[in-house]
Parts: sequence; structure tokens; C-alpha cells
Amino acid sequence: MEYTEKLYLASDNELLNLISETPENVGSLMIVGHNPGLHQLCLKLAKEGDDKLLDTMMLKFPTCTFAAISLGDSAWNNVARADGELKMFVMPENLGN
Repeated sequence: MEYTEKLYLASDNELLNLISETPENVGSLMIVGHNPGLHQLCLKLAKEGDDKLLDTMMLKFPTCTFAAISLGDSAWNNVARADGELKMFVMPENLGN
């Protein structure tokens, strides 16, 4: 686990640059940060997936939202060109009480 202030209010392009620095032996990456950068990043990366989830994600990405995007076999330094697939999109309102 790594904590960095660089994620605070980072733009989507700044986030892509940080992702591209991930060592190739890392199989999965979780980013916890702030909007609007995370929303824009997810919109850039998720090019495929359930149409309803993609449409919902396009419209809103409220606080505490979780998005899981599979990037296939793309190398971290080439992630901006990956055809990511949105696997999961959960907003707090989906969790119920």
C-alpha cells in the first residue's frame, strides 16, 4: 500500500501518469482519491461493459462510489490505450440501509 498526496484533486491525466509508473509485477491496482479526476479517469478507461452501468457512470459519480475496470493484459505504462471493461459500478444509494 502506498499513500501519496499526488492523488488529492488530481486530474485524469495526472492519474494516468501515476498509473503508468506502476511496476509491471503489480497485478491489480486500487486508487482511492477525489473527483472530478477519478470520474474522468473511469470514463476514459471504461470503453466496454454493461450499457446501463456505463450510462449511469457517465451521468454521475458521487462520493464513495466504487468502479472496477478490467484492463485485460495491458501494461501499466500503456493503460491510456487499453480497452477497459467496466466490471462493477456501485454508488452508495445502491447499498441500501
